[in-house]
Amino acid sequence: MKSIRDKIVTLLEGVPFARWQGHYKVPEYIEGTWAKGSRVKVVMESRFWDIGITDDLEAENGYHARISPALVTWEGITPEERDELDERGRLHDLQMETFAARVSRNP
Repeated sequence: MKSIRDKIVTLLEGVPFARWQGHYKVPEYIEGTWAKGSRVKVVMESRFWDIGITDDLEAENGYHARISPALVTWEGITPEERDELDERGRLHDLQMETFAARVSRNP
């Protein structure tokens, strides 16, 4: 699959974000939630099967949230690419469940 970076996608549910303002700024982070249906840009895809997104549709990097690819609507992709993204989403969710179970057993 070619890179999914730089794709504009639509959120399927509300997503919390944190936007860094810079060192010595007050507040250092601005936090909020993007609403379901918000258009965001994918600026990062990780080896952990998640994606980094921003509401700055002109940005080349600098994500404000990391989410599962299953939480967005992908446009302009083939059915095969959709299947691969669905699998990435399942793998990401499984990884997060496994991590949460480990953390809860080892406080």
